[in-house]
Amino acid sequence: MLILVVAGPAHHLSKLISVQQILEEAPLHNVWTAARSQAQPWRDELNDLVRALSGGFLFGIPLLHTMEMWWIGAFIEPWRLLVFLGVSFLLNLMLSHFAGFHKDAPLTSTTEEALEAMAIGLVGAAMTLLILGEIRPGVPLNAIVGKT
Repeated sequence: MLILVVAGPAHHLSKLISVQQILEEAPLHNVWTAARSQAQPWRDELNDLVRALSGGFLFGIPLLHTMEMWWIGAFIEPWRLLVFLGVSFLLNLMLSHFAGFHKDAPLTSTTEEALEAMAIGLVGAAMTLLILGEIRPGVPLNAIVGKT
């Protein structure tokens, strides 16, 4: 906290005023506080998104260095890919329900969190593959879906 020393009349040597006190006495303090509180949820959501992507990259990037992951993605049958996606969703659902941030959350909230986690993973994987040049014109759609 920043403290300002302001010289006063002769009978007061100095008065300590904090920046917070100055802001609270400002005429637009209520407007500024309301705007800040409305922006806070978006800031929190962005923070959570960055954390989720960072965690995904932390565990996912090392898998890019194994050829088995590339081969599995390129040669897996579509039905097996759907089964894998379904199992991944169920695992995300259980993780969100039992180890999530919200205790006693309703099933709809837990399902939304699991879907959001899957979507963040999909977007992160697609961004990584775009940067690496694995998603480009001429690559078959089934290979792109398998790699993502």
